[in-house]
Amino acid sequence: MSEKKISVIIPFYNASKDLPRLMESLIAQKFKDFEAVFVNDCSTDSSFELMRSYAERFDFVRLVSLERNSGVSAARNKGLDCAVGDYIVFIDADDRVTADFLSNLYANISETKADMVVGGYGIEVFDQAGNVVYSRALRPSVYGRFEGGEAIFKAFLEMSEDSIMNSPCCKILSRRLLSGGARFREGIHLGEDAIFMIEILMHAGLIVVMEDSGYRVNRSNTGTLSYRYRKNYYEKYSIQKALVLEWSKRVENYDLIRFKKYIVSIFLGLVQNASRAGSAADKRLGRKLVFEELASPFMRDCLKPNFKYKNPIYTGEYLVLKYFPRAIFAYMRSVAVFFPLLRRMVRIFR
Repeated sequence: MSEKKISVIIPFYNASKDLPRLMESLIAQKFKDFEAVFVNDCSTDSSFELMRSYAERFDFVRLVSLERNSGVSAARNKGLDCAVGDYIVFIDADDRVTADFLSNLYANISETKADMVVGGYGIEVFDQAGNVVYSRALRPSVYGRFEGGEAIFKAFLEMSEDSIMNSPCCKILSRRLLSGGARFREGIHLGEDAIFMIEILMHAGLIVVMEDSGYRVNRSNTGTLSYRYRKNYYEKYSIQKALVLEWSKRVENYDLIRFKKYIVSIFLGLVQNASRAGSAADKRLGRKLVFEELASPFMRDCLKPNFKYKNPIYTGEYLVLKYFPRAIFAYMRSVAVFFPLLRRMVRIFR
């Protein structure tokens, strides 16, 4: 395929139900100088055959496959290896984008010469008939140009609760930002997106944040996968913490309270994962790692400030960790029982 301005990388696995909606949104793009690299992660449903039919009908579609089922990181890396565009965009197979998604991102990055353009996104829930039954806009906490390591680090911390910087989606990346060989870590299966984003942001010279990228996240498929216990979560946590610490040492001035708040937030992820352990051995190991980390002078120092998260559950967990650390797992068990009941009650009486 000849060179294109944008390569859109889309990994998929058993996504036959959602791919037609995504394809409709790509066909409708106002910006036409792009390729869509669909990477099949050894699907066992009709996804591959469906995308093969699309590839025969539309020139912008490229279809490649992994030799064995390897996960989303390996699929994205395969897409990066195959991409020919000057700019890179990632889309998840169950999501969709508005018609001006690519045109807005391209206009912004080509005009500003930024390494990355980031935008807010929308959340959608569909019913069985494919109709949107719920939608909500998520917007960044800050907007504008952020040039130089210090400004980008400050923006990253400012947006850390927005979930916008945790994913490679709703963004456009310049090729030069990936020229050092940046890739997704294939041995980590939860949180690998956040690690990838930190690694490339550490080398960015200019990022631009816009209000809405036109990206729409499908939350209809959210099941229990994100809430399962992960044996290697401590590795993910350790890498993420080490990267942010390294990044902070390169920057002279930043908001120390926000930095500590970010560290505590990723530590809460470690605590949440440990609370989901099933076997007695996993429970012992998870709690051992949590309490060892909690006893470190660094983490105790991070817990000292008084702050509040946008998510009240995080605020509650932070306060328990700060004042009653030995009660954290009992507290999280009660939240795990109470919160789903509360959500049902709100749904009933809304």
